[in-house]
Amino acid sequence: MSRAIRLSKIHALNWYGYRDSLPVKGNLVLAGVTGSGKSILMDLLMLVLVGPEKAHHYFNRSATGSRSDRTIKGYCLLDTKREENGQPQYFHDKGVTTYIATEFTWPDGSRVETWGLRFEFRNTAENDGITTPFFSPCALVRDDFLATSPEDGKPRPRTLPDFKAFLDARGGHTFASSREYLRDMANGSHLNFNKDVLERLLPSAMSFTNLKSFDDFCRRFVLPGEAVPVEDVINSYRDFESYERELRELRAQLERLLTIRELSNIRQAAERDHQVARYLAVEIAWEHAAADVASMQAQLEKLRSAHADYEARLLELTDLTTDGQQRREHLAALLNESTEGRLYKKLADEIRELETEIERLRAISSKIDGGLGQRIKTARRWMQEVAKAPVHPFVEASRMHEALEFLDSCERAETSNTLALLAQSADQLCKQLRERFKTDADELRRHRAEKSDLDSQIDSLKRGLSPAPQPLLAALRDALPILPGELPPRALRELCEIEDESWRAAAETALEEKFAVIVASSHHAQALEILRQLLPHELTRAGPQRLLDAGKLLGTHPRVLKNSLAGVFRCADPAARACLDLLFGEVIRVESLDELARHASAILPDGLLKRGGTVTRQRPYDGNPFIGETGLKRQLELKLARLRTQRSTSKEPMRGASWIP
Repeated sequence: MSRAIRLSKIHALNWYGYRDSLPVKGNLVLAGVTGSGKSILMDLLMLVLVGPEKAHHYFNRSATGSRSDRTIKGYCLLDTKREENGQPQYFHDKGVTTYIATEFTWPDGSRVETWGLRFEFRNTAENDGITTPFFSPCALVRDDFLATSPEDGKPRPRTLPDFKAFLDARGGHTFASSREYLRDMANGSHLNFNKDVLERLLPSAMSFTNLKSFDDFCRRFVLPGEAVPVEDVINSYRDFESYERELRELRAQLERLLTIRELSNIRQAAERDHQVARYLAVEIAWEHAAADVASMQAQLEKLRSAHADYEARLLELTDLTTDGQQRREHLAALLNESTEGRLYKKLADEIRELETEIERLRAISSKIDGGLGQRIKTARRWMQEVAKAPVHPFVEASRMHEALEFLDSCERAETSNTLALLAQSADQLCKQLRERFKTDADELRRHRAEKSDLDSQIDSLKRGLSPAPQPLLAALRDALPILPGELPPRALRELCEIEDESWRAAAETALEEKFAVIVASSHHAQALEILRQLLPHELTRAGPQRLLDAGKLLGTHPRVLKNSLAGVFRCADPAARACLDLLFGEVIRVESLDELARHASAILPDGLLKRGGTVTRQRPYDGNPFIGETGLKRQLELKLARLRTQRSTSKEPMRGASWIP
């Protein structure tokens, strides 16, 4: 359906010889002999659309091709082309009211607008008359412009007050000037056209005259008369871009400052709440302690009153004890004053010391006898277990058995020598066991180390982390300030998946940058400094660490060929996608050496890579996938299966090695 607003009716009342409303449908052709009034209707359309100030210069050009002497006054008063006494003669010599208007209908027919001009000449002496532009938001008919005259009862053109009242009732209105009329008519809410272009093109188009050339048409009707200040426009646009960039930066700073202010307010509120909580806790603890003190004091008083008799008895016993000590000291002084007393005191002290030493030696003897018996039982039990050890040839334990029998039956004075003999026999037996189980012990240590490494890797994989060390990624995530809405540093392997598993070996070996870290351009300088500060032992353990600038990656536009290795990667992150296309967009996937030779850059499924004149045989794929979440899940399954196999194969060495002392 056409979106054009079409002309649907022309109103011409007292416009030269016209006194009617003419419907316009389809493609309308104005035909007639010369002087029949075709150009009069063309001038009416031009007058309504561009206004009297512009139109009167182009009257009747559609007929003559050049400027005519026709005027609005002549069209309204109907110039007879005759003169009397040098004065032109008009048909409406008593004055006239003229209405000219055009009706426009929207494509769906739901809206109609009428735009026109009212001219009033009270006599032939007036040259300009009174011009009143008007607008009606609905369709009008011929009778809407007429009213019955009270003088003769005939329909005559409405007076200006009557016509204004009529328009107000229909929702229309008149205009104070042609400028306001033309401005509103060209407005986007009405006929929606470029007023300046129409004023330049319509009069020339209605004159039906050809210009010299298309360049002449463009200079006169398309391009402005003066030169366009291109430099000013360029400078203005560059200033606009600069202001827009500064506004974005200021807006980002404002968002950061607002976030900092919000976090600061939260921190201040938290500190205030913390201080209040500490004060309340101390106050409550003090109240609780005061209550406990009061309760304990009351309980103490109660106990004192209940045990007053015991306290009196205790004081009495204290006095008796003090008196007894004084009497004892008095007796000791009397003993010290005589020779027999001093000798008695010395003998009594020596007897007490001997009794103490005897008790100590008795305890040691009992402990030695018990320990020796326990040692003998333990040695016999261990010897029995050694005899069951799965070794070939069997361990000879007869010498240790003889030492145990001799220790069990020897005298106490011979115990020390017998224990030395037993220790020598046990050392010899241990040496034989170590020699028998040396291979199993080495295997056990290797299995334990491998199990510990597998447990560590499986724990990392269960948490969705790569088991390979990534010191740069860990340092960046700890040090870089990531605001809400910003993406944290990420490894390239996290941002892509392998769609064709048959090419995983080639992708895993060729993508040496799988552990490279992608950071935003705003953090690149700080990330670069962190990369420089990595410790040597971290780089030795983890290998080369790579840093990728997301902004610069997005600025590249690499070429991606059909069947390239970049096609096996699925990636939603635009920076990671650009990096993979840059690395492998021109590396073609081939299946044979002949195909490899036909391409400048190509790769085989086993990872044999050709770039230009260099063919690289990558380190063999070890079966541990790192690329993508799917790769880590697959690696977790492989590690768990390997751990189960390792546990089943390590049972026999562990059983044998457990006999080693």
